[in-house]
Amino acid sequence: MRGVILLLILFVVAFSQDIVEKYELYRTFLDTKDIQLGKKLLERYPNAPFKNELILRLVELTYKRNPSEARRLLKKVNLKRVPPSRQREIIRIWKKFGLSLKPLVIAYPEKFLSHIKRYHFTREEKEQMAKRLFYRKKYEYVIKLSQNCYYVGVSYYRLGKLNKAERILRNCEITKAKRYLIYLYLRKGMFTKAENFVKELADPYFYYLLGREYLERENFLKAKEFLSKSTYPEARFYLGLLNYIEEKYEEAKRNFELYSPLKDIDKAKKFFWLFKTNLALKKPEEALANLLKASRYENFYSAVAKLYLNTKVYIPAVKTSGEKPNLFFQLKEISELGFPYYMRIEAFRNIEDITTGDILLLKDYDPYLSIRLAVNKYGVESNIYKLVAYPTPFKNIVKQVSRRFGVSEALIYAVMRQESLFNVHAVSPSGAMGLMQLMDFTAKWKAKRLGISARDVFDVYTNITLGTAYLRYLLDYWEGDLVRAIASYNAGPGAVSKWKDYGDDYIFIELIPYRETRKYVKKVLYNYYVYRELLK
Repeated sequence: MRGVILLLILFVVAFSQDIVEKYELYRTFLDTKDIQLGKKLLERYPNAPFKNELILRLVELTYKRNPSEARRLLKKVNLKRVPPSRQREIIRIWKKFGLSLKPLVIAYPEKFLSHIKRYHFTREEKEQMAKRLFYRKKYEYVIKLSQNCYYVGVSYYRLGKLNKAERILRNCEITKAKRYLIYLYLRKGMFTKAENFVKELADPYFYYLLGREYLERENFLKAKEFLSKSTYPEARFYLGLLNYIEEKYEEAKRNFELYSPLKDIDKAKKFFWLFKTNLALKKPEEALANLLKASRYENFYSAVAKLYLNTKVYIPAVKTSGEKPNLFFQLKEISELGFPYYMRIEAFRNIEDITTGDILLLKDYDPYLSIRLAVNKYGVESNIYKLVAYPTPFKNIVKQVSRRFGVSEALIYAVMRQESLFNVHAVSPSGAMGLMQLMDFTAKWKAKRLGISARDVFDVYTNITLGTAYLRYLLDYWEGDLVRAIASYNAGPGAVSKWKDYGDDYIFIELIPYRETRKYVKKVLYNYYVYRELLK
């Protein structure tokens, strides 16, 4: 009788537009373990986000009474769409049934490295695996699997097999590969070869790239030669920076004035460096005018300009009446039924029906989702984005951990925002985990020193504690130098210690060799300045 009632409910729900009801039924299925209800859910909602998880549950329920049906169901799982939190489970069940591991090897090659050589794969399958392994830094396997000259060449490069990397990259037409070939020549000390290759390419971007590389290496003569020959916009900026380092301030000023950024927001960088240059030239009125221009934007350099001017770095948007919430309460109910991961999927599937009222309410409930929806639907210039952009979740934990390690709440939030955007279950391609994006070895190292368990790195308290402890270590390592501590959180203190110190933090930041770290430092510092104000 119970099964009949459940199926009747299902029939009614099929004609409803409420996105919650299929989750209520799925919750009922999980609680009752009613196989017939599970099969009907699968039939009625073939595209439901929980489809793969539902199949796994049905497999477990039918295995003993009907093994062949369970196997047939298991093969319907789309391995690419299994949530990260369920991947261990699918692997366990797959092995339990004694099925061929080949589909798992293709979907999760990093978990089955020793199995790769056991199977024959199509070219498409090999490239799919190689791409996933490349971003997980399993370069030796990328070389064995891929025919993509960029992936193979860069893998050899990162393994230190430079002669093999050179042979591959030299004949690769992918633009990114050409960049790495220049890096390779420089790494081998083959400067003439790098220069001839750039001249052969005759591309303004590569003239800029080589000029910037020479600038990082303090070869100012060569830096000037190649930057001067480039029409790529950033080349003009770095010419100005080179002049500034050499204390040729009139030339620096001329180049900064000629600098025309690719993005309008980068004008703050132009005006800030003109401010510094005019100060050096003892032209305070011009310096102040440039500083005021730099302060008009909303990024790292504009924040620094505002700090110089002793004005607010960030003025939060004013909350208006706005739209009424439309889907928030349904999304919240899905999460409270035990499905926060699927709640996010439903939000994006129904983004056309999302209102500013929904996004505002989500700010406190799921700040990650709130920010992502605001950006995707309304853009970073929108009022709603500015209202939700800098939340302060997990307040009690952050306060407690801040006091324990003597690391400011503003810095904890600044790093957390940049690392995960407050996504508790975030996992990067390289394997960094949780709110503070901890690598496994870092988490275990800090946990051992603190005498706590690192068994669940996704636990909010554990993750924030270990991440903040590592920040404290870096601040101590650099004797309180915030810029280098932040750079080290991204690139590691070993790499940062090799970078030239010009006695000027802004020069240091602009000449960070890693583009990712350079952007990271600016974004975290901007976040820090904003949170420092908001938390006063």
